[in-house]
Amino acid sequence: MDKAREYMEVPHTKKSKLLGVHLEGPFISVKGCGAQNPKYLMNPNKDSYSFIIKNRDIIKIVTIAPE
Repeated sequence: MDKAREYMEVPHTKKSKLLGVHLEGPFISVKGCGAQNPKYLMNPNKDSYSFIIKNRDIIKIVTIAPE
């Protein structure tokens, strides 16, 4: 996240820029994990929510399984 934040803070004159980060996991179902390695999947907990809140300036989307 720190590298993404650093990159976003630098003015870019090119047409493309980093708008934010999409956390695609680890809060997804083993049944629907696709290409994600199941050993890294987890249920949301207080620490993971704290991480998301701490980095809310960078994290724009979080994929979470509905179950």
